[in-house]
Amino acid sequence: MISVIVPVYKVEAYLPRCLDSILSQQVTDWEAILIDDGSPDRCGEICDDYAARDKRFHVIHQENAGLSAARNRGLEAAAGEYIAFVDSDDCLSKNYLYGLYAALIETGSDIAECCFLPFSDQIPSVSFSDDFRVYRKEDAMRELIQEGTFHQVVWNKLYRRPVLEGLTFPVGKYHEDEYFTWRTFFRAETVVKADFCGYYYFRRSDSISGSAFTRKRLDALYAMQARTAFLKENMPSLYPDSCYALLQNAMYQYQHFLLTKPSAERKKCLKEIREIARMIDGNAVLSIADAKQKNWIIGFLNFSYITACLRNVLRIGL
Repeated sequence: MISVIVPVYKVEAYLPRCLDSILSQQVTDWEAILIDDGSPDRCGEICDDYAARDKRFHVIHQENAGLSAARNRGLEAAAGEYIAFVDSDDCLSKNYLYGLYAALIETGSDIAECCFLPFSDQIPSVSFSDDFRVYRKEDAMRELIQEGTFHQVVWNKLYRRPVLEGLTFPVGKYHEDEYFTWRTFFRAETVVKADFCGYYYFRRSDSISGSAFTRKRLDALYAMQARTAFLKENMPSLYPDSCYALLQNAMYQYQHFLLTKPSAERKKCLKEIREIARMIDGNAVLSIADAKQKNWIIGFLNFSYITACLRNVLRIGL
């Protein structure tokens, strides 16, 4: 059985669309765990309505504790051998679970990921493909770090349960997927990329990824910093790649914070980013950087403000 974990909060207008897409799955052996995270609108009622219509929906009502806590509650309640996460304003193609499950079974992999498409109005419609490619642990982790084949998000993946045992999402943190996904990839012997688009991501202007640069953004940096420290000890061959990704993200965030309105928060955030940058292993970064990037890297590590201002003027990295 596949357990689909769906945290629910303030998505009254979108929730039926999401739940209908779960009902339309070609695979029928699933349970959907709906965690009503203290939503102040009618989401709780909608969840209960679907549970009354189909016994595969299980509803948990709790006081608002945030996305991470809701997902963790779902993991505790999940009974399936396979786990999927779905955000309650998104929706699935009818072959989402089937395609991921088939890729896992055929390849014996621990994690399967499919492609996804954003939408803001009409739900996309694309043809299904049963092609896939299998990556061993180190190659999969490298692709994840470089944000190539694999993505940090948890919602376009299907996991074998043992990969998730004992793992939790960090409560109180934003960009929780960046804290979580690399840990699952480290536990996986192989990861398969299924070549079909099964997940449709709804673009909302009030989402974290679509919002202005605030202190919340820095959690992604701290997640990457934790990953880098872990890989230095446990997968040193990928340590330079993680250092490089951390430096690039620090530079990107520093540039964007400079473009925001001056404030005490901006000053504090710029200081935090500089402190993170000072802890990055410059030699490891430079060992894999191309000639064009090396000058920018050296400049940012030594003169963050001047380098970021110059890159902003030249519209580089924005």
